[in-house]
Amino acid sequence: MRDERFKAVRRGGPLDMSKHRLLAAWAADCAEHVLPLFNKKYPDDSRPQRALETARAWARDEVTVGEARAAALDAHAAARDSADDVATAVARAAGHSAATAHMADHAPRAAAYAIQAVQSSGNGRTGAVAADREREWQRERLPDEIRGLVLRDRDTTDRQVCTMANRSTAGSIDEYVGRFPSDTQRVLEELRALIKAAAPGATETISYAMPTFDLNGHHLVHFAGYERHIGLYPVPSGIEAFKEELKPYKSGKGSVQFPLSQPLPTDLIRRIVEFRVAENTGRGTPDRIAIESIVHPGKTKDVDAGMYRAMRAAMLQVLPADSPGLTRDEILEAVPAHLPEDLYPDGAKAGWWSKAVQLDLEAKGVIARESCRPLRWHRSLT
Repeated sequence: MRDERFKAVRRGGPLDMSKHRLLAAWAADCAEHVLPLFNKKYPDDSRPQRALETARAWARDEVTVGEARAAALDAHAAARDSADDVATAVARAAGHSAATAHMADHAPRAAAYAIQAVQSSGNGRTGAVAADREREWQRERLPDEIRGLVLRDRDTTDRQVCTMANRSTAGSIDEYVGRFPSDTQRVLEELRALIKAAAPGATETISYAMPTFDLNGHHLVHFAGYERHIGLYPVPSGIEAFKEELKPYKSGKGSVQFPLSQPLPTDLIRRIVEFRVAENTGRGTPDRIAIESIVHPGKTKDVDAGMYRAMRAAMLQVLPADSPGLTRDEILEAVPAHLPEDLYPDGAKAGWWSKAVQLDLEAKGVIARESCRPLRWHRSLT
């Protein structure tokens, strides 16, 4: 869930533009401080460097949000291309620094990935000590105007950073669980066993840096460990179907938190997972559709079919058939006029859906991307 403190004024939040730009500049500082770790491994790849430079340029009001987002995507592509955990974390830090222009809460993620890079570059206690020093370096460079925003609860911030660093490089669920304290491991294994029993045909993997169970080629549920709770992510439908029974717990659109201080509600979890299995095996219903992503080949995601089809039609209406095409900002400006008001009131959620549909249409070859700056898209099929 998004932290409301980082929501910009233009989105109905409390964060003014001056603080937003300071966050971007600080995030770029955090990424740049560890950039030599990336350059040492990939000296000819300048994408992370360009991303943090673009973050600073946005902080100076010299580039658009669209240009910053494009630079962020390039840095994250460098992370995916990397075969080295340290370099991957550095590229992620740079990507999140540029993405701060779009959503301010990317700034703490840039800092977290920078710490992860430093910690991964050492071994055992050496890495932990280096991470502590990096964290202190980051705090020392926080401008006074945003210090309280970033460090409102210093201990909580540290725990969140450590959790992100510990979990995001795990290659298996066993490795993921093994990085937590023994008491937390026990609860994570209990939840894992519950999911296995309720979905015997599901397979285990790591996705979105979390333990994940897949069924029939689709994500069924995710779970994750934190300092004081266990998170279960059965997608929004799994939460909505049990919203009355989940009222005692803190929950979001697609997630619920089970405090470590309380026993897991095993029967409720079992029924949630069984519900998701029934949904999964009943795919193809009129209200859901599986979409692809050019950045994650072979993986699909179930989304609302009506929202998807409306956005797809709008995008194909506004995108030209010939290059160079439209930038992301131009697409976002053009599509609302072609969206049904009942699905997208005042253009609400158009940003997320346009991106999801763009990646799907690219994966299907319906639209094409021009490799220029800023990036542009046009139709490739009639």
